[in-house]
Amino acid sequence: MNHNIPNDLVFDDESLDGILYGDECPKATPADIFEYWQDRDDLPTKCLDAVTAILAQDPEKGNSLESGRLTSIVEHMERSQATENGEANPRELLKIGRLCHAVGRLEQAEAAYRQSLDHRDGVDQLLGEDRWQAMNNLARILEQSDRAVEAKEAHMLCDGEKLLDDEKSGGLVTVRSLALDLFLVGSFKASERLYQGLLARRFEQPGTLVHLARVLLMQDRLPEAQEAITSAWKLMQKQNVRQETPSYVLSRIIFFRILYAILARDNCSCLVTRLKRDLRENFRREAWTIGPVIAHFKQYIRPCDVEFLEAIAGAINSQENMDRLNGFSVWASGEVAISDPPCAER
Repeated sequence: MNHNIPNDLVFDDESLDGILYGDECPKATPADIFEYWQDRDDLPTKCLDAVTAILAQDPEKGNSLESGRLTSIVEHMERSQATENGEANPRELLKIGRLCHAVGRLEQAEAAYRQSLDHRDGVDQLLGEDRWQAMNNLARILEQSDRAVEAKEAHMLCDGEKLLDDEKSGGLVTVRSLALDLFLVGSFKASERLYQGLLARRFEQPGTLVHLARVLLMQDRLPEAQEAITSAWKLMQKQNVRQETPSYVLSRIIFFRILYAILARDNCSCLVTRLKRDLRENFRREAWTIGPVIAHFKQYIRPCDVEFLEAIAGAINSQENMDRLNGFSVWASGEVAISDPPCAER
């Protein structure tokens, strides 16, 4: 069977009427629906459906149409999308975006692409190539609109989600790096999406939860960030997880618990004692960007507490910064005993 039949043909039997019924044979109508439309003011709904289906697959076929006809196609697609189940359909939105993009209606195309990508649950969500196409086309529009930073964010998010969707991918470390890069440029929502994707893949869960908490705090989503830290803390109580997780992750978790205690005006001496022991026993350090979080909450806490948090962050990043902590009474007071009880969970 020949599967290469063109999908842009419209057939009718008007030209056979004369043969079948003895009438004067009329002029045959063209098989190309775009040629057929040139001689008409409008098209029936079924024909418009055919046109939109063709252009959704190959927008360049609309290059020969005048702007008025292109507008009518876009409006038809929007009406069809709006009436289907009473809500936006991501696949129809993608079609609208591609068509608007092809005819230079960039604002409408951008809106359609963004709406199609906002659907992340359910049977109608964009998957695979459809999703990558929507993300890449959105990035192209942002580039065309001289919004280089947003375009870079879209490309990075697309790259990260492709790696997350590849079950055989060994690129999850790359995804984590992309999420950090997005965090550093202030693209918190995009960064959060990649961290959530890493958690769905169960990638280095305690550390990823810490990274997620950092992004959530920058969005003032404190309860969600606290939940992430609580989950990370509980995971670190499991011996197998503790053995598989770099030691500095626990220090970062305790840092966040101290931050929450300070914000709540709670006594954090127990947590400080625990952190003091942890930093003395574990010498491994890894650069950690936490300054933006401290700066974000600076207006809500006392200057002395800001300095203390900055000193803790410095010590977590480098052992050379440990001595600075001795200048704070809450750190210097009391001896750290191995028998000290663990801090109660908050």
